[in-house]
Amino acid sequence: MWFVAIAIVLLSATGREKPQPLDQIVFQANPPHYLLPLTTDRVLVRIPIPTSPALSETALAQQNALVDALGQRILQKDLQDWLQKQSSDFYLERFQTHLVINLVFQNIPETQSLSAFWALLTQPPETDWQQLQMRALAQARLTLQGAESKLLSAAANWLSTQPSTSAIAPELYQQVLADSQGRYHLSGNFQGKRTSDAFVSKQLSTSERPTAANLTLEGYQSEFFHLKAWPLRPAHQVEDWVMGRLAALYLQEWINSQSGEFRLLWQPSESVGYLMIYQSASNADALTNFARVDINTIMPLVTPSLETAKANLAATLEQQTSSELGMLAWLDLMTRFNWPPDAYQTALSSLQQADINTLHNWMLDNLSNDHLLNLSLRPY
Repeated sequence: MWFVAIAIVLLSATGREKPQPLDQIVFQANPPHYLLPLTTDRVLVRIPIPTSPALSETALAQQNALVDALGQRILQKDLQDWLQKQSSDFYLERFQTHLVINLVFQNIPETQSLSAFWALLTQPPETDWQQLQMRALAQARLTLQGAESKLLSAAANWLSTQPSTSAIAPELYQQVLADSQGRYHLSGNFQGKRTSDAFVSKQLSTSERPTAANLTLEGYQSEFFHLKAWPLRPAHQVEDWVMGRLAALYLQEWINSQSGEFRLLWQPSESVGYLMIYQSASNADALTNFARVDINTIMPLVTPSLETAKANLAATLEQQTSSELGMLAWLDLMTRFNWPPDAYQTALSSLQQADINTLHNWMLDNLSNDHLLNLSLRPY
């Protein structure tokens, strides 16, 4: 199955005394970007490009087409000339909710040069768009097979705030890149001390969350499934992101105490993120209890479960923030969700101060029955 739940960097406030690299992030306002000093033999620029979560056929086909179009665009002469002049390498990373453009340099590039690169990249490639779209849709249909893909695709269609089309044309290519507003982060072995400019916010997403729904599907599988899903607002405040991850880990503790086959998926997004829980069973009766459950009353909110969730969060941070890949993932989050340069310290504080009342309030606000999808998938 193509989709995997991605573990995201999380922050721990325990046992940290000496300064860490993420304490040294600097924001530069013109153009808006972040700097992270690292002891490396190269300079890396990363530009996150938001997409719709690629769970449905429509969204996955759009992302396939965008990947194809970017790959063709970077091979065209003007951008190849730019890369050669800068002695730079290009590669593209793909995630469920976004792409990341990577540019590798031997030395720190000039901001004017990066602006020129972005201006070139936002011009659509000269290509056969109809053929590109057909390839992208065929790849999506080949990828999204099986019962779980059908289940998650239906949930994604309910979540989606985008038009129901898998097509990508030159205008949509330009719009997707414009949505990132060209923000990037730069890491490498910088000389001299740098200070942050006054933080400049970018335009924020205001997508509406879908209202509650009850849906039933049938498919060519032997198992029965029931899924509960909630749309999550974009985590424009790092505190909200931390609470969302804590809630997911907290609910995982409940799942671990249940009998049966469960899975929990949590994914923040610049448009509409989600938290999903689904159960599978060989007969419909085994799903009855879960189908009727109100997630906010399934158990008394007790401190030990929260402490376990916080400990899991702390362990994840300890592993991931000690590596360059983990720190780059954190910078990706900062760039995508428009967090200020001290977001790392803010997240540490938020994690440390989180208690059962703040978690319960977050769940009541974000996992409301007013925005709940109950989705059943049955065999024909």
